[in-house]
Amino acid sequence: MSIAEVIYEHSLRLSEQAAREALAFIECLEGRYGVVPPAVLDLDDTERPYHRPAPPPAG
Repeated sequence: MSIAEVIYEHSLRLSEQAAREALAFIECLEGRYGVVPPAVLDLDDTERPYHRPAPPPAG
């Protein structure tokens, strides 16, 4: 079983509020270690993920 699966199994036993806190902590770790969120991965690039530029502000 992978570590992601172990984390998932533990998360199933948490209350909704505790699960939200766990998710916030994981997102904090992603930021600390420079993990690219899945929504911004360039799926055409098989070499490395990168951050897409942010869209210009509306207005």
